[in-house]
Amino acid sequence: MIEPLRKGDPYPGRRPPVSQQWLALSVGTRVALVGVPLVLLAALIAASRPAGVAAAVLVVGVAAATITYVKNRTDRHNAAIDRGELTVPADPHITRVDPSTLDNALIERLGQAGLQRDDIGSVSRFDGGWIVRRRNPRDVASVLGDDGGLAFFDPRWVPDLHAATEYLAGRGREPV
Repeated sequence: MIEPLRKGDPYPGRRPPVSQQWLALSVGTRVALVGVPLVLLAALIAASRPAGVAAAVLVVGVAAATITYVKNRTDRHNAAIDRGELTVPADPHITRVDPSTLDNALIERLGQAGLQRDDIGSVSRFDGGWIVRRRNPRDVASVLGDDGGLAFFDPRWVPDLHAATEYLAGRGREPV
């Protein structure tokens, strides 16, 4: 099983801009991060206008500090990669593939790995094999190597780039 990054492990590659990191969060998370403080502020303003305004200023400050922190962390990480302080795995050239275009030999290998054609949600090709996600985004996804290897990962916590680079590094493979 390919594990998610542990705390302190460098992200495999450059971090995207803050706006893309925000969009990568689930809708529920974004709603909670924005909506909950707004509801609390509205209730506080309704109860006491001066206290609500003071709290609003604090909330705006916390939001600005958080955005600045994430931007600085991203910039420091990307600068460390540019300086060569963090090693970056080679780009596995991940490309999406229409599941209906898969050849029968690959479908047969997927069946041996426990995936039926009806269960395939999305497929990506990379330099060392295939990443196959199921229709249900909570189900375990698979990495099928061109070398015959097989690995599994939880797509909620492990992005495709990390799964491909871990597989290519020989980690998380299951005996076939």
